[in-house]
Amino acid sequence: MSNKKKSNPIYKLEFINITKKFLNGKIVANNKINLAIEDAKVTSLVGENGSGKSTLTSILFGLYKQDFGEIKIDGKISDMYQSGAAKKHRIGMVHQHFHLVEKFTVLQNIILGQEELFLSNDNENALKQKIIELENKYNNFFSKNEKEKNKFEEYYDLTIKLREKRFSRYHNKLEITKLENKIKSLIENNLFLYKFNIFKKESKINKLNQKVLKLENNQNLLNKKIENLKLNIQKYLTKNTFKLEEIKKELDFLKIDLDTRNSTKYGILNYKKYHKRFDAITNRYGINLNPDQLVSKLNVGDRQKVEILKTLWVEKDVIIFDEATATLSVDEINSLLNLIKKLREANKTILFISHKLQEVKEISDNIAVLKKGNLIASYKNSSDITIEDIAKIMVGAKITLEFIKEKPSVNKLLEIKNLSYITKKGFKAVDNISFDIKKGEIFGLAGIEGNGQEEIFNCIAGIKKATKDSKIYFEEKDITNFKIKDKNQFISHIPIDRFKHGIIPDRNLVFNSIITNFNDQKFSKIYFHKKENKEKGKNLVIDNKAIYKWTFKLIEKMNVEGANDVNIEIRNLSGGNQQKFVIAREILRDHKLLLAGHPTRGLDIKSVRHIYTEIIKNAKTKATLLYSLEINELMSVCDRIAILYKGKIVKIINPRRYDLDEISKMFIGEI
Repeated sequence: MSNKKKSNPIYKLEFINITKKFLNGKIVANNKINLAIEDAKVTSLVGENGSGKSTLTSILFGLYKQDFGEIKIDGKISDMYQSGAAKKHRIGMVHQHFHLVEKFTVLQNIILGQEELFLSNDNENALKQKIIELENKYNNFFSKNEKEKNKFEEYYDLTIKLREKRFSRYHNKLEITKLENKIKSLIENNLFLYKFNIFKKESKINKLNQKVLKLENNQNLLNKKIENLKLNIQKYLTKNTFKLEEIKKELDFLKIDLDTRNSTKYGILNYKKYHKRFDAITNRYGINLNPDQLVSKLNVGDRQKVEILKTLWVEKDVIIFDEATATLSVDEINSLLNLIKKLREANKTILFISHKLQEVKEISDNIAVLKKGNLIASYKNSSDITIEDIAKIMVGAKITLEFIKEKPSVNKLLEIKNLSYITKKGFKAVDNISFDIKKGEIFGLAGIEGNGQEEIFNCIAGIKKATKDSKIYFEEKDITNFKIKDKNQFISHIPIDRFKHGIIPDRNLVFNSIITNFNDQKFSKIYFHKKENKEKGKNLVIDNKAIYKWTFKLIEKMNVEGANDVNIEIRNLSGGNQQKFVIAREILRDHKLLLAGHPTRGLDIKSVRHIYTEIIKNAKTKATLLYSLEINELMSVCDRIAILYKGKIVKIINPRRYDLDEISKMFIGEI
């Protein structure tokens, strides 16, 4: 349990000549990969879609067996394909494609296969010793002053409750205000200051307070300066008390960890202990989820959090994050990166896969670049390479997201009037919004995830039903109550969750190429019966040749890797190539309105550039609604963007007239 760095020179993991082929050798996912992973470091695997990153980590986790090569763990050769090998070696994986049971709750999914939480005697004793050490460290802060300790713990409990209330989608404003006032009262009455002996230990605080008093006596100076200085004091206090809060959080977690280890008896699950453990882990890592919510009711971002919690439920030595940030908001990404940093400090070995190179650069100690199944570059120090260099090595050229667009028409194609959506629990997720999209225009939906964007998108697509007063017009025709199959005649839809609404994983590429437009006349041919009543014998039959031709066209349009054989199940493609296939299908089929939900999620920069080039080209004579959490992409591509906060449109903006700071304030309702 010690946090001291290990001196053992043996690498934590070693991939030796790892080779993996699929479809009888037609697809080479990994080709003689040799890579050593250092202990207690973050190693990032980067590369284009289909470069072999997920395959390599899946071999380590035991999901695939390599065709050739060996894996060493702590210097010893290990067969990771053996049942329970990953568990034995304490390896966890946050999957790119969610491994969740829809009809189970969040908590049930987390404990599935992890019901037993027994500790060996040595590990239990080490955990108890760690608790004693932290308790002594924590109590020393207060110099045996119980009053100060009680006040701090009151403040600490209130901050936890406030965080939970703020992040709850169904929060009560009055309760939040009460909690904020209680915390404010503690601080203003200097109880917060005395608790941590700041006045005695830090002369800087005294100096700042003297400056405030001096300014307050000078009536010519603005009150704003006074408030700014007070704010600086508060920031300083927060910074200096951070360690104490961290110690308290860690101490509480370890006590609950020990208490909830034996949560089964005679085969009966102790859900009271499981809930207690869930609360401790989510508080420790700043993850906000309802443990009793059905997974089928969660959005994509929350499903990703469940995958993360599954991995954190039991302590691991090696953790694989496979595109873990792809579905998260900016704040959630920052929280996850901070979590990874904490795990590294606790001597965990991290394998991090991401197409977001800014994240890779921020979090990595080492970086490995893969291309078409080969390891083409490896850096033992991430500071030795720039983001631009990584991108250039990955795709062979410098890629930018700058586009030239034609000015849209003045004619409205889509018009939304007074759109509202109420959840089954009675929460108003979308509150009386109105906007229009013109011919040739790309219109963006932006905001922190969970502020109504997904509901707006799905109401227009027909997946969700808006309230009775809501109106959706297309070419001045009311389509509010149209069924999905009727909307499909003029709407193309790149779904937010491609696995749930975009493909049928167990069917081949040919089948998936026409699932949204199988009744298109170009996929049929006329057949005449040879009977006497020929006039009644005229029928349309499937034109397989036309469908195969169409499938190959989609593959070529988006450069879908690994699709040489169109009869393979689409699940055999990498996640990014599945995404590209869906995008090609929806852009190329006949439509007048394109609904594009997170079209670039999980894609490399080269693919992102290509997709937006095609969307812009496609938009010339059509209307496009684009929903993404990537604000930089929206600002590069969109003509106008609607900023949403708590189900309402804060403002519809021209992205070229606003900067990121202004837009960020709109995201949290400050403008």
